[in-house]
Amino acid sequence: EYSLATLYDGCYTFVEALDAHHAPDAHAAVVELWQALGAEVRTIAPDLHDATLARTSHVPHVAAACLARLTEQCPDPRPFVAGGFRDTTRIAAGPAEVWRDICLTNREAVLDALDSFQSEIEIIRTAVADSDGPALEDFFRKGAEARARALEDWS
Repeated sequence: EYSLATLYDGCYTFVEALDAHHAPDAHAAVVELWQALGAEVRTIAPDLHDATLARTSHVPHVAAACLARLTEQCPDPRPFVAGGFRDTTRIAAGPAEVWRDICLTNREAVLDALDSFQSEIEIIRTAVADSDGPALEDFFRKGAEARARALEDWS
């Protein structure tokens, strides 16, 4: 009732790259299944997949939850909440059980990505603490550029 025949059209589906541990015919069948559903199949090493998803999905969810939790330190944040807060915390509304399991299942990749995130927080914290206008501008410019690159072909 709620499905769409075109649900996977143009979507990326990642399949582990064929190696000696895979039966070539089974691997081909998996690839063909996703292609038949309309997906664009990309093969990838599992560790690269996990590291990339930790940075593009898992840690953004953690960051959204952290931002939402900051409002607990405000007496009544509701009059101040606007589009920026709604946009950056939307995914914090996801089911806690799912994100618990994702973090535990991908523990090493999530920890590595959190370390990278913490390094980025330290860069901006230092720039603010030092009242370093050029460093702040550089930080935000690089963030905008990285976002543009990451979303370049995304529609």
